[in-house]
Amino acid sequence: MLSYTIKPVIYGSLAAWLAGVPRIYALITGLGAAFHTSGAKGRVLRIIAVFLYRHALRRCTKVFAQNRDIADLFIREKIVGQDKILVVPGSGVDTNHFAFSSLPAGSPVFLYLGRLLRDKGIAELVAATRLLKSSHPKAKVLLIGDIDPNPASFSADEVAAWQREGIVECMGFQADVRPYLRDCTVFVLPSYHEGLPRSVLEAMAAGRPIITTDTIGCRETVFAVTEADQASGIKRGRNGFLVPVRSIEPLAAAMTLLAHDRDMAVAMGRESRTLVEKHFDVGLINTMMLGAMDLSPDSTRAAFLPVT
Repeated sequence: MLSYTIKPVIYGSLAAWLAGVPRIYALITGLGAAFHTSGAKGRVLRIIAVFLYRHALRRCTKVFAQNRDIADLFIREKIVGQDKILVVPGSGVDTNHFAFSSLPAGSPVFLYLGRLLRDKGIAELVAATRLLKSSHPKAKVLLIGDIDPNPASFSADEVAAWQREGIVECMGFQADVRPYLRDCTVFVLPSYHEGLPRSVLEAMAAGRPIITTDTIGCRETVFAVTEADQASGIKRGRNGFLVPVRSIEPLAAAMTLLAHDRDMAVAMGRESRTLVEKHFDVGLINTMMLGAMDLSPDSTRAAFLPVT
């Protein structure tokens, strides 16, 4: 059995153990609210999550984590031993389904894909867009995603207010995001934390430069990052920029750089496609995991990312 996300991992692993399933695997896709909520509530949630994870994962044959930060945390907290956990680069992306396309002509279009949650950095993106439009009034920022029952979601009234102000265009849920990826210039995900965001991988496969945050899960999608620029606070990579979490001015600065310099955006977009083919193709990651579970004749254990 292979389970993923916190409740299936905990309850599923324990149920499989009780049922006598001989090989049990777990995929940790992110840390979630239990590890990111602050204050007394956060401390209680973390204690409970650590306790349950320890009891569930000790029954697992192997545990997969979608980034090094998660693996290191689980080892430090003695949730799982270093010999049992393997790091995989996300869930991968179908690079045939998400085909490369050249950047469109015209004014720059910035795209966000995901739920409209506060910890996805939507408020910072809206504020940064106000700054961007002072120098690039024709720039567009599109939000693809729905209001969520999660208490951290923005309300319909808040989203409507942004649209009335003309700051962003909210397109709601879309079953097929590929046309929006083709029509955008830059992909933006200013999230507070992730596992390894599939939306960024899809944008990279489409050949788009990436602006995301220098935080767990997100930083793995921008390669060869330089030191932070002291004036702007942003870090430049081969295929995009990293900005500090919960930042507005650095996010606006990165958006302005790519809005102003089309040649840079084109070059970074090509790098995105090259990098996703090399590191994040779903076939590669599936082969890695199947090999580790002894379900594939071709074992690729050496390809796993090191756990420090």
